[in-house]
Amino acid sequence: MQVWKRTATIGAVVITMALACSWCLYAATSTDKSFDEQLYALYLSQEVTGIQELSDDFLNEQYTWLTVLPPDPDFGLTQDRGPVPFDTKGFPEDFNKGLVPVESAGIVTWPVTVLEDAKTHAQVYLNARDEEIYRIEAAADYRADWLAVEIFPNLYTPGVYSDAARTQILTLWNPCRLAVRYS
Repeated sequence: MQVWKRTATIGAVVITMALACSWCLYAATSTDKSFDEQLYALYLSQEVTGIQELSDDFLNEQYTWLTVLPPDPDFGLTQDRGPVPFDTKGFPEDFNKGLVPVESAGIVTWPVTVLEDAKTHAQVYLNARDEEIYRIEAAADYRADWLAVEIFPNLYTPGVYSDAARTQILTLWNPCRLAVRYS
């Protein structure tokens, strides 16, 4: 009877240790994590610290997306840039006061849409209600044809393009056709 108890005790200890080791191995290698640290690090690396960084990002988005817009002058695109972390300390007071919080799936964001005004070429910042909260006037030397000239360097060379073709190119490569939404 003593041998049986000792064998049962040793067996129970071995099984318990095996289960504990299995659980430790599972916990260490489990891919079921509710928090994605790499994605979080990526978002933090894209943080903007002021209005100028947001403006520069908008210009980069224009450069990226204007080249793939359909060739229809009546087609405009609002590109969703996704979440971009920011600290309000680096932004103008008017900008911060105009932000409107939006809750989705338990997460609060302050969406901002940036677009280029068709008449003045100023960068216009809109809140979640599409209300203007800030504006950066275009520089005195700003050229609305910047992308068209980059893609078509001979755009203004006499004899290369007809007036109608030049007008169509300028219409299709108009930076006002794109808005970018940051959430």
